[in-house]
Amino acid sequence: MPNLSHVIAVVAPHSSNWDFVHGISAVLALELKVQFLAKHTLFQGPWGGALRWLGGVPVNRTDPQDLAERVAQSIMQAEHMWLGITPEGTRTAGATFKSGFLRIARASGAPIVPVSFNYRTRVIEFHPVFELSSDPAADLTALSDLLLTRGCRREHARLDI
Repeated sequence: MPNLSHVIAVVAPHSSNWDFVHGISAVLALELKVQFLAKHTLFQGPWGGALRWLGGVPVNRTDPQDLAERVAQSIMQAEHMWLGITPEGTRTAGATFKSGFLRIARASGAPIVPVSFNYRTRVIEFHPVFELSSDPAADLTALSDLLLTRGCRREHARLDI
């Protein structure tokens, strides 16, 4: 695990409701303090308090109103903040990566740590810090390729699930 005070953990693929269960289990097992963005409707009712306690931040995806800039400001102002983001934003098969996490990373200066879920091999893999280039479109493609195509490789940190 990188010893960094600020990180944007980009987690993919987001293909099942079990992603949350396994991801939060890993966060708790590793004693990490991670915040994550989730659709605001998940915070309604009895689960809202528990999701906030786990680090959840509700987001109204239909009305983002400068969300990337506000999140970047929160990261810069925090002494320590790891933010988990699923760039697909949905569990729909074939969904493409949204670029908000790149805007957050560029605006906040927080490094990106790609994290992949591989249910076939039952592994959560923490890849090395991803170095941003001057080309956001190329970065989006490279991260998508890394997390969705190559899958887990044994030489990186991994957790069996």
